[in-house]
Amino acid sequence: MDRTDLRFSGWELVVAAALAMGAAGIYQFGWSSIRLPLGSRLGAPESALGTVFTLFVVFQTLGQFPAGWVRDRYGPRPPLVAGAICLTGGLAALAVARSLPAA
Repeated sequence: MDRTDLRFSGWELVVAAALAMGAAGIYQFGWSSIRLPLGSRLGAPESALGTVFTLFVVFQTLGQFPAGWVRDRYGPRPPLVAGAICLTGGLAALAVARSLPAA
């Protein structure tokens, strides 16, 4: 694949990647700000929240390998759509969670 196959400039990719990281990175970059309010709202001990965050980072990291393979094989749209659906579902579930097992 060469640069002409992309049909848009590299700067559009930079902006799209920055927006995606801003949306998906809410938990990573804002964890220290939401940890205590989230724990008190869900009635969860800090150790349980640490476990949830650790699992989030591990699964996000391991998910990069199959996502990269899907992107190379089918193009960027399928993993982007799947990621947007998963992110939306996760944020919606967190918004209505009343306890840690529901989160």
